[in-house]
Amino acid sequence: MGLELHIPPQRSKVDLTTPPDSKVTQPLRVLLDARKLGDGGIGVYIENLIEGFRGNSAIDLTLLVRSPAALLSRWQKEFQWIESDARSYSLEEYWKLARQIDFSRFDLFHEPHYTLPFRLPIPTVVTVHDLIHVHHPERWYYPHIARTLIRSALKRATRVLTVSRASASEICQLEPGTRGKLHVIPNAIDPLMLSPVRERDYLNRFGIRGPYILAVLSNMKPHKGAQDLLKAFRSVKLAHPKELRDLSLVLVGMGTQDLERVRPALDQTLEHKDVHVLGRVSREDLVNLYGWARALVVPSLVEGFCLPALEAKACGTPIIARPDPAVMELLSRSDYVAEDFSLAALERVLSFGLRDLMVRDRNLRPIDRTLEIGRTFNRTSLSRRVLEVYRDAVRAG
Repeated sequence: MGLELHIPPQRSKVDLTTPPDSKVTQPLRVLLDARKLGDGGIGVYIENLIEGFRGNSAIDLTLLVRSPAALLSRWQKEFQWIESDARSYSLEEYWKLARQIDFSRFDLFHEPHYTLPFRLPIPTVVTVHDLIHVHHPERWYYPHIARTLIRSALKRATRVLTVSRASASEICQLEPGTRGKLHVIPNAIDPLMLSPVRERDYLNRFGIRGPYILAVLSNMKPHKGAQDLLKAFRSVKLAHPKELRDLSLVLVGMGTQDLERVRPALDQTLEHKDVHVLGRVSREDLVNLYGWARALVVPSLVEGFCLPALEAKACGTPIIARPDPAVMELLSRSDYVAEDFSLAALERVLSFGLRDLMVRDRNLRPIDRTLEIGRTFNRTSLSRRVLEVYRDAVRAG
């Protein structure tokens, strides 16, 4: 395995004997594993952390990446990085990184996934977003491997982060000893998602003319419920041909590139004429798609956090969802939740919610949503709280 180092000269260790209320003059030297940039929710989490740490003199951040291209042009001149080609879940990742990286340059290592390398000589923080690989595996053997790897990371990490109370509860059930070192810090929202929505004509270029509901899919794994959504949408449309005649379903996100997983359900959904598959779109486009949607539909069986739900809330868009605990942490009384996870329950909540929303004035949405979301789920707050955990971990280590 090849490693190319792009690191500044070694600096002195941070003085952790300084009282918490005193000004710390030396930055904390942190190595953040950023190899999953661009990879679904974990990639967004890493991006939010990096953006939150920009310009923060209290931290000297180095990124572990697969290639400089992964840093994006806006970061290459701002952060140091270490280039690594270690494959995910590989022996190189677990056993060789500790020997190939000079960890004496750092005070702490942050692994934002449960794949925490062994034999690291410095304090560590690991983020476990969810236990989907254990409870809703895509393949039969995932739980056996994931349970072992996650428990190992939870035991060895100096401090543990997760993104929702629901995930925290599951983590503590899996490894009760984690409770005393576990911190719940929700993910953040991209400031662009708080931008004003453009005029409705903006969506004409997507071929969207009438009312629609939106689903944002980061992947097509079974727990995302995309196949159930297509079936439920078709059933509800057929049951209410007059009320929902002009309604369409818009699918966006990188997961739509893998539609073959749900091809039979898609082929049956009214011959596609009421389904728009847009693929991956820009964040500006996504803001407007949220803003003009009658509702965001979250058909997932399980989520660790559900960033689309938070983004929809920022745009004042109602949500129709299954009763996953992590999703429900972000919902309010104006949203619609199925009574259980069955297909029939999804059809019922879609039927009720859509008929209600179709007669509602779309413009009657919370005007203070931007302030509320911006105050609670911003990158600065995320990075500040994570930095506090970093300092606690180094003191404990």
